[in-house]
Amino acid sequence: PRVLFSPSPSPPEHPPLLLMLENGLMEDDSDGDVEGHGDRAADRTTPNTRRGEKSVCESESTWVNNKTTAIDSHGERVTIIPQIQTMTGALKQYFYETRCRRPDGQSGSSRTRGAGARSAAAGVAGASCLGVDKKQWRSECREKQSYVRALSKDAKNKMGWRWIRIDSSCVCVLLSRTNQG
Repeated sequence: PRVLFSPSPSPPEHPPLLLMLENGLMEDDSDGDVEGHGDRAADRTTPNTRRGEKSVCESESTWVNNKTTAIDSHGERVTIIPQIQTMTGALKQYFYETRCRRPDGQSGSSRTRGAGARSAAAGVAGASCLGVDKKQWRSECREKQSYVRALSKDAKNKMGWRWIRIDSSCVCVLLSRTNQG
């Protein structure tokens, strides 16, 4: 559900339907119909707070319409085909990506890692995770990737469907302080 071909020149306003259901942003009634699609806008920049839950790493999800390259399942860089021509018109290829929220004042394209990240607010890209005991653990919020099928071309200009990696979540990585030398 993270890849979409659409005739629209701009990406959809909402996340993919299945992701909205999984994240509790929509109600799924007993007859299989989904209620409320489009009825309320989801704020994808705030952590999920249902039932008192709080994420240890904040994430942001968005439709990406300007992806030009990616890494395929063989570790090769491929070029993303931005749109295809069909008999009924052009279809644009969109990707729904989830990344760690950037510290305030940083653009979404920079990747914060290392010593400079330690001074950043907790729970964002490259910083320590929220709610982790800093005496026992070193932690860091990092993006993880998933494979999706996308139309692309390789270095030999061969076009086809390939498995490519896209950012799909923001997770907390823990390292024990007791095992350090």
